[in-house]
This record gives sequence, C-alpha cells and structure tokens, in this order.
Amino acid sequence: MISIERLKEVPEKYRLAVISVLLGERPKWQACRMFSITESYMDSLLLKIDPKITFDKVFHKEVHQILDYCNEVWGTEFSDYTDLNQIESVWKLRVYTLEDICGVIKNKANDWKNTDYQKYLRPQTIFTPEKFKKYHEEQIKKEQNNGFSKIIAVTQSVIQDWQMD
Repeated sequence: MISIERLKEVPEKYRLAVISVLLGERPKWQACRMFSITESYMDSLLLKIDPKITFDKVFHKEVHQILDYCNEVWGTEFSDYTDLNQIESVWKLRVYTLEDICGVIKNKANDWKNTDYQKYLRPQTIFTPEKFKKYHEEQIKKEQNNGFSKIIAVTQSVIQDWQMD
C-alpha cells in the first residue's frame, strides 16, 4: 500500500511516475524516460515511499527471470539490487531477446566454468552493455559455426550413403 504521507515527500511532478512504477503499470526505465528523470533518482524516490520496497516493483519480471537463470546455469546465488540493476541495463536496451540473453549466459558458462575466468561469471561482468554486445557476437559466431558443422556432417553422410549405392 502506498503511504499518502510518504508520497507527499516526492516532488509533485514525479508522483505519477512513482505511482505507476509502484502499481506495476509501467517498468521503471519507461517511467524514467517519460518523466525525464534518472533511474537512480527514481530509486531514491521509490525508497522514500517504501524503504522496504521489493525489487519486483522496480524491475521487470524478465530481469528477475534472467537473474534466476544466471544463478541456475552458473551455480551462483546473486540476488541484490546491483545485480538486478546491471541486468536491467542490458534488458532496457530492447536490442536482445530473452533467448539471446539466455544464450549468452549459457555460452559464457561453457567458456568460463572450471577455468580461471569462472570468478567473472557475474552480472557486473556479463551485463555491461558494451561487453554484452561482444559476448552476443561471440555467441552468434559459435552458432553459425555449429550450423556449418552440422551441414557438413549431413552432407558427408549423404555422400557416403550415395557412394554405397
């Protein structure tokens, strides 16, 4: 429940933005764009209203799903605000699908698990927008190479079958 007294502490021109996020009518990033405020300022406003605000009111449900998937694939237990915020920085770009993001998570786990790089399997490393773009490009190249390998294997199999006849 939104406290009217605490809502009064929020500047009037931002109240609608804060209420829309708290009621789940729009994601935080969208409200920030609409009302021309930074996300960190929005966070401070949300915390004024509810110091114990749950992060599901602040972040998209997909951001939580992505963090859960990271923990499952990487064998980690990330859960705090900075981890969610880092994932949100890539999600809000609206460039990558959920499938793309999960592919990068899985790809980096395959590349880095049980190596010296395993310690870098964390949202702060993977979900920096510039790095994520690079990791996504790596993933696409691997998928293309796997596709070519499958085509070659099928072609060789067909040729062998044809030669046997």
